[in-house]
Amino acid sequence: MSNAERKSAVGQGLQLIRAAGPIVPASELLDCWNRTGIEGDGSCPELLIHVHCRNCPVYAAAGSRFLNRLLPDGYKQEWTEYVAQARKPASAHKISTVIFRLGAEWLALPTQTFQEVTEQRLIHSIPHSGHGIILGIVNVRGELLLCVSIARLLGLDRASTRRMPSYCGRLLVFASEGGRLTF
Repeated sequence: MSNAERKSAVGQGLQLIRAAGPIVPASELLDCWNRTGIEGDGSCPELLIHVHCRNCPVYAAAGSRFLNRLLPDGYKQEWTEYVAQARKPASAHKISTVIFRLGAEWLALPTQTFQEVTEQRLIHSIPHSGHGIILGIVNVRGELLLCVSIARLLGLDRASTRRMPSYCGRLLVFASEGGRLTF
């Protein structure tokens, strides 16, 4: 869609929105941002002060008038009927899972087994634990939990698990009958 087509569509959308609320006639709603502002030709002198139209008091006043207009006829009744409809029960054949990536491998576990997905935390080593499945302990909301290596548990090679950047790392808190742990 070209810039001119987009501006035309936005203008038509504004006309429809303006028509929906009887309190805000098109002549009263100043939309200078579409003509001389960021969306227009950029010639508005206020841009030197406010940098962007969203910081301008004219833009804020127009938004306030738009959001405070009266609802169109039948709007409340239509949404009341929609919300009051009976919900269809979820299909018994659907299974909810958490899908996650470990390097090049995509894995999934049932949603009910997870308690939390959080940002990666510092893993504190446990003396004499070696290089096995247990990586150490992690503080999650004041509770120390074991942190295990899913890659080592599943026997995934190191090359396939090192492809993800470190900033993508997450810590998954897993709950089972034996307690909670993280990986």
